[in-house]
Formats: sequence, C-alpha cells, structure tokens
Amino acid sequence: MKRLIIVLALMAFGSVLAMAQNPGPCESVTNSATTGQTIRANSAGSAPPCSWTTPATGSGNSTICIATASATVPTCPGSPVPTSLTGLTGTLVIQTQTSGAPTTLNIASLGAKNIYVNGAVSSVSNILAVGTYQFYYDGTQIQVTVPGGSVFTGSTAVTQAFSATPTFSLADVSVKSPVRIEAGAMTANVTAVTFTNKTAGAKFSIVWLQDGTGGRTLTHGASATGTCELAIASAANATTEQFYEVSADGSTVTGAGCQSTSQSYSNFPLTTVPPTPVAGIISCGGVTANNNYQCTAPGAIGIGMVQPKTATTNQFVTAIAADGTVSQATYSNPGMVGYAVSDLTGQTAALTTTALATPASTGAYRVSYYAKVTTAGTTSILGGTTGFVLNYTDGTDSVAQNLTLTEANQSGTILSIGTGNVTNTTAAVIYGSAVVYAKTGVAMTYNLGYTSTGTAMQYEIHVRLEAL
Repeated sequence: MKRLIIVLALMAFGSVLAMAQNPGPCESVTNSATTGQTIRANSAGSAPPCSWTTPATGSGNSTICIATASATVPTCPGSPVPTSLTGLTGTLVIQTQTSGAPTTLNIASLGAKNIYVNGAVSSVSNILAVGTYQFYYDGTQIQVTVPGGSVFTGSTAVTQAFSATPTFSLADVSVKSPVRIEAGAMTANVTAVTFTNKTAGAKFSIVWLQDGTGGRTLTHGASATGTCELAIASAANATTEQFYEVSADGSTVTGAGCQSTSQSYSNFPLTTVPPTPVAGIISCGGVTANNNYQCTAPGAIGIGMVQPKTATTNQFVTAIAADGTVSQATYSNPGMVGYAVSDLTGQTAALTTTALATPASTGAYRVSYYAKVTTAGTTSILGGTTGFVLNYTDGTDSVAQNLTLTEANQSGTILSIGTGNVTNTTAAVIYGSAVVYAKTGVAMTYNLGYTSTGTAMQYEIHVRLEAL
C-alpha cells in the first residue's frame, strides 16, 4: 500500500512539473476583455490557467493597426501599443471601406501623419479597399505598400454638374471599376476635358446628355485618345455613353467605344489596307487613303462598307478591286442595287453625250431609261426621231458602240424609233432597257432625240445603270 502511494505521488509531481512547463489549453478566463487586451496563459497551478491582460508596451519597432472607419483620418491604438513612431513598421488592416480619402493616419495618439500609397500622396486610393497592407514610418510620413497596383472592390455610378471644361476625378475609379459618371445636361459645347487621379487598368464611362436644344459638340482635347466624340448623338435630350480605359502606364486614357440612344459606335484608327487574314477570318479597319472603313477576307478580296463621300451628297462605295481597294461612284438610292443614275427635269432640247458613268471594271451592265412629257408643246415628239442611244466601248474588242434602245409608250406599245411618241400630252411616256458588256475606264454617255414646234415641249428623263 505504501509503495502504491509513493508511485501516485511521483506521478502527480510529474504532472505539476509538466504543467509548469506547458500550461495547456485555456478552458476558462478570469476577467472580461477590454480594448487592446489579449489572452495570456497564467503560471502553473493558477485557476483558471488563462486571463485577459494588457500586453507590454511595444518598443516602437512593430505593431498591428486596425483602423477605424473615418472619412479622412483613420485612427488605431496599435497592438502592441507603440511609444514612438521612430522606426515603426507594421500591418494596417482596413475593415470598413469609407466614403472619403484617408489622407492621414494616427497610431496610438502619437499624431496624425500623411499617408503615402506606393510612394504617392494618398487621395481616394487603393488604401480604401478592405484588406491588409504593410506600412512603415519614414520619419516624415507613413508609407503604405499596395502590391499589384489597383485593387478594385465593385462598381458605382456618380453624377456631376455640367461644365464646358469639366474635370473628372477618377479617384473612385481607383477602387471601384467600372464607374459610370453621369454629367449634367450639355447647355453648351464641351471644349476640353481633364482627368485626374488616374489608376492603371481602371474602366469607366461618361454619359453625355444633350439638353432640350441639342446640337452640342464634344472635344476631349489632349486628355484622351480614340474617343468617338464626332459621333455624339446631337438630337435634343439624346444621350451618348463613352467608355474609357486607363492604360498600363497609369496615365493614358483611351476610348473604348460608344453607344447612344440612336446608334452604337466603334472607333477604328486609320491605317493602310487591312492585312489579308488566315482562312475563316475577316480583317477590318479604317483606311488612311480614303478615310474609309474596309474589310479584307482571305485571298486579298476586299469587302467594302457603304460610306458617304466627303462634302458630296449621294456618293457611296460600290466597287471593290481584287487587292481590296474601294472606289466610289454616284448613287442616289442606297436601297437599290445600282451603279449610277442620271435625273434631269425641265428639258427643252435633245440630249447629246450626257454623262452617265465610267465603269470601274469590265463587265455586264444594264441601262434603263424613263422619259415623260411634263409640259405639252404645240406639236411634239417625245424621243424625237432618234430615241434613246447609249454610247459605250465594248469590253471584249474595245470597239466604240452607239446602241439604240427599244422604245415603248405609256400603253406598253413598242414604238418605231423614227416615229416616237406623238401623244403630246403630259401622259406621254417612253421607256426601255438593254444589257451591254462595257470596257473599264471608258465613259458611258447617252443621247435622247427631241422634236417640238410652236410652244416648246418640256420633259423629264431618269436613267439607271446597274452592274450585273
């Protein structure tokens, strides 16, 4: 029995020694926690083995700063609490995203110091994002390191009053992307735009709104490239949303397309003819040579896009060469497949070698004409004794041709060319058509006969030339 008691006593003594070396888990705590305290294991034999205690004052070398939510001056007690900022380094924890820009930080009531983010003075910057950052005090300001550049935490939309020379702060774009900026209604032309607080990779858009008058113009100036300001919707109360991106250099702002209440736009820098792509791909772009938009398919085949010709109405792209070069020809009805037109009214004499078109390539063309009396003469013959004649050069043997087209009247009766339509009323009509094979580069013209005595007969004529 005595031997057993001694063994138990030795076992108990061994447990006490082990407990003194390693207090074990904290199963209970003696007091309530207060700000800045931590749980610490008590000495062996204490009951309970752990309690909340205030950590020893730090040496000023390192601390953890859990910042309180504040618009401009976050504060933190620091853990452990530093006694000096000299040589202080540590971890800054932002738990709540604030609405403003933290420009200073006050640690342990040692005084508010300016915050620099990645070496630049803080505005509304990456530091606002909820997260953990490393910092150090350089003797003048608190330097905060944000790895990897921009840290985005969602999207937002903001409004801004109209100005003819607006300045848009992209500070919020630094932490929220994309951002939609809704500028006030344009009551005047915008002549210059300025962007501040730019951050690499930020994406944002500005909604340009015409006022009730409309017709306001937009000029960015040197602040952005590749914008579609010339395509801004001009109707009263129309809106155009321009999309922007900040390049990797953190400075250059480029346009990324537009959409409006009337049409969507994309921007294409002018260059040479788009290169020939691989099979299954079409390459498109703006062409410097003719300020046009052009696409190229495999095999160097050009694919043109209808585009108005500068300063001239009713001019559209209609011919594409094998190398992708786009040519332009007169064409007044975009809804009709055609090549050239001629519309004349109030005519009181015969027409001779009236210009029609010069073919861009050798091939088949169909010409159609329609003539009608608009003012009857004393006596008259619509088409005269020669009728309608097409002048062209044959595309095979280059022989000049003068082709007289068939002539029908308003009743569909085929007329004798030498007789013409002698109805001599405003109901008198002649019409006809023919298909020819014409040579490229040689002008096509037409003639129309005319006979009238006494009061002069007036007529109109409409001619269409179609490439087949």
